[in-house]
Amino acid sequence: MDQREVQPGDLIEIFRDDHNHWAVYVGDGNVVHLPEPPGQGGDGIGFVGEAQGLRQQLQDVVGNDNWRVNNLLDGIHPPRPADDIVRDAGLLVYEEMGFNLENVNCEQFATELRYGEPEGQQEVAAAVEVAAFAADLLGNDSD
Repeated sequence: MDQREVQPGDLIEIFRDDHNHWAVYVGDGNVVHLPEPPGQGGDGIGFVGEAQGLRQQLQDVVGNDNWRVNNLLDGIHPPRPADDIVRDAGLLVYEEMGFNLENVNCEQFATELRYGEPEGQQEVAAAVEVAAFAADLLGNDSD
């Protein structure tokens, strides 16, 4: 994707090997995002702790991965004005906040900035993974 096509306030979806990471484009080649937890392979599964919003160059966050603009909820929620998104994203830089997959994750961080609603797909994936793990444990206990 050509950076010239990205507009302030757009959601950036970054395709990692085993998950997707989300950020908000704030202009001048920069994004604000909730960084991926260390030592978790970036997926955040099971991680609960503190994280800070960071402002970084889009290319530094993306690295060698593919990415796209994905304003995934535009058909459901009207986006907030771009100036408000960028302002509020700036206020969250270095702001300490809890991180857990269900309530505060990078996708919800980004969607709350764009739409005022912290919605996303990651909590659904986590629930499926936990259910599969529990089913596996129950299956192993009956052996």
